Formats: sequence, structure tokens, C-alpha cells
Amino acid sequence: MKWKKSDIFALMVGHGKSLDGSWDCGCTYGKYNEAALMYDIVRIAVKWLRKSGVKVITDADDANNRNMKSSINWSNNRGARMYMSVHCDYRDSSSGVNPLIKTSADYKMGNSIGKYIAKYMKMKMKGPTKRTDLYELNASKANANVILETGSIKADLQKLRDYKRYGKILAKAICKYIGVPFYVSNRTKLRRKTAYVVAYMNRHHFKYTRSWTDCGKNWTEAKKKRKSNCSCMISYSMQLCGFLDGNKGQIFWINGERVICKGKGTKKQLLSVSVVSHPNASPKKAGLKKGDIVGYQNNAHTMEFEEWRKDGLPRWYSWGPSDVGKKQPRRKKNYDKKKINTIIRLK
Repeated sequence: MKWKKSDIFALMVGHGKSLDGSWDCGCTYGKYNEAALMYDIVRIAVKWLRKSGVKVITDADDANNRNMKSSINWSNNRGARMYMSVHCDYRDSSSGVNPLIKTSADYKMGNSIGKYIAKYMKMKMKGPTKRTDLYELNASKANANVILETGSIKADLQKLRDYKRYGKILAKAICKYIGVPFYVSNRTKLRRKTAYVVAYMNRHHFKYTRSWTDCGKNWTEAKKKRKSNCSCMISYSMQLCGFLDGNKGQIFWINGERVICKGKGTKKQLLSVSVVSHPNASPKKAGLKKGDIVGYQNNAHTMEFEEWRKDGLPRWYSWGPSDVGKKQPRRKKNYDKKKINTIIRLK
């Protein structure tokens, strides 16, 4: 499927405002109701779809204040290419994802999205189920239409309550079906590329050298010399992501609160893709986010924060003298409490 930037995906919340203006919460179980659960899932899905560049119309933007007929009219008037209404099954229904469809085009869409959700939410895939009596499937003029039963409000309640995960997976499923790359943040791109660079350096027995000029101005030269250090490791990763220019030898490192740049235009380029802050705080109090590049008090050492361990200690990517050949990311005991003077965070 070739999805155009101008194409519109209509993603609606199941239940909410009724045709007569009253509120219809849909099915219920204890204190939970369908409209509220689906609203949370849809608004998260919409956020990720829009980050991925998909044009979406949705009643989740307006607190689910459109009735079924209004949603269909809106979708038809805007010429939406795909239409999906998101629901959950009543309390006595069995567990599983169940797309409701009418046509063969509906089947392809419902089957693809439903299977993806079932796989990554670890649920059963029940459908698609053909229905010819449902207004949304009959009245919509979109190329494909699905009423997505996300699960049973009782049997799958814990899955449905995990709305941030469910909404993100729904967005990923839609992106996969329409052929649009799912949004990846710049920090995630850097983390992935750094993992590759460190694994390569370990596998090919790179040596540590303090001098950045001994390492090579870019990753191509570094692979020939098989030398690196902490700053070059991160700079090479940023070059491979396109955040720095390897042809210009753009390399930087952090010394306390100073960011030292080498190569033509490095400082300007670095500031265009990142924000620099100086928390002067321990890792726990510095507000670290995955993919942050950090420098320490009175120390010319540059590391990349990867994650918090289960015991609350940080894990890092680094290439100092003691890190060569080590499995990474890893804890560095000497830096558990040392103050972070500088954070470079990608935009």
C-alpha cells in the first residue's frame, strides 16, 4: 500500500455521545466503562501516529463529543482513506482482539492490525468477523473500514488499562499496515547506533587512545586505525545518525561544564540538534533521559546514559581505558554519585 502524506486516517473512540445527545458509556465492568478505556487508548495512538507523520481525524481531540453518525459524516466529508472505530467487548465475552469487517479490503486491514496487536500485547486474535448489520461499516465511504474490538472489558481489563502501551502498539500496527515508518526519537536513534559502534569496537579489538587525532576524524577512518576514546565513540555514533558531519571531522567532548568542539562547524551543528544544560547534580537528581550525553565535575570524560538498572543505578555506554572490551552498557561504580555538570540532550 502506498500511503500519501495527504491521506487521512479516521480513528474514532467507540461509544461516547449518542445520536440523541445523551452519553453512552458502552459496556461496563465494575468502575470501568468502554468509552473511557477506549478514549485513553485512542488519544495515545493518535499522538504516535501524528509523530509518525500520519494525518488523523479523531473525536479523541474533543473529549469524544461526536456521535457515530457525526463521526462517519466527518470522515466522509474529509475523504478519509481509512476508518476505524475502537471498542472493547462486553464483560461476558471471551478474551482476544476481534476486528469486525464487511469487505475484503476491511478484512486485510483488520487482519493485519489485529494480528499485530495480538502479538505484541500477548493476546488472542479472534477475528476478523464479518458483519453486514453495522452502521459504521455500511455508511463509511473510506477504502477500508474496521470496528476494532480491542478485547473483553473483563477478561482483558489489565491489557486495556495499560493504555499507553496499547495505544502505542495500535499506532505501530496502523503504521505497519499503511507502510509508514513509525516515529523514532533522535535519542533512540543515537542509543541504537551507539550500541552498534561499541559492539563493533569490542568485536574488532579497538584500543583506547587519549588523543582524538589518533582515532580518526570519522567512523571510516576509525575502523582502519582501530582506535577510539569516549568522546570519539559518541561522536562517531552521532555522525552515523546524521547529527554531526563525519566528512568535516565533527567531534566533541565534555570537560566539566565546557563542551569542546573540533572540526569545522561542529559547535553550530551540535547546538542545532541538541540542548545543553548544566544540572550540577548526581545522576539520580539530574533528570537523566535515555540517550543523554553527559560530562562530570572536573573530569574530561564523556558518556552516554542508557538506562536505570533494577536496583536504581545507572548504566552507561563509555570508552574510557577501563571500558575497552567490556560488555556494554554497564555500571560505572565511580560515577554512581559523582555530580553531572553537563547534559547534551538531542531534540
